[in-house]
Amino acid sequence: MTETELVKRAARLMTGLGLGNAKLAFYQAFQHKKLFPQIDAQMNRLVAEDRMGKVKYPQTLRQLYKRYPELPKLPCPRGFPQRGSTLAKLEWIRLECDKIDLEKLQKRTNYVMKDILEATDEPKAAGGELAKEPGLDP
Repeated sequence: MTETELVKRAARLMTGLGLGNAKLAFYQAFQHKKLFPQIDAQMNRLVAEDRMGKVKYPQTLRQLYKRYPELPKLPCPRGFPQRGSTLAKLEWIRLECDKIDLEKLQKRTNYVMKDILEATDEPKAAGGELAKEPGLDP
């Protein structure tokens, strides 16, 4: 296969995943998030644009706290544009929702990956330790 065919094939697979899952698959495959700052910024923008029509975001801090009860209920959270325009406040709330949802999704995928890795480990011996390979001394 040529490089062009490989890229087209990967693009076809990623299209079926959706933007958010494609981003997670990309990071899971390479795990070099800090090495790709431009790609990270572009993917965050694309995921946000993709979610704009699908997700109903809270309009106020009160609604934000109601949607995410685990957040500490501060009158003015860090970074919130208290004296900014309504549009700036809505944008901040939207970004916070995306950040929280992404963290939750990453936690869920980490748990799933952890379960998969544990299922593929060797069975435990009677003493509670991992079974040792024959012929190898610790």
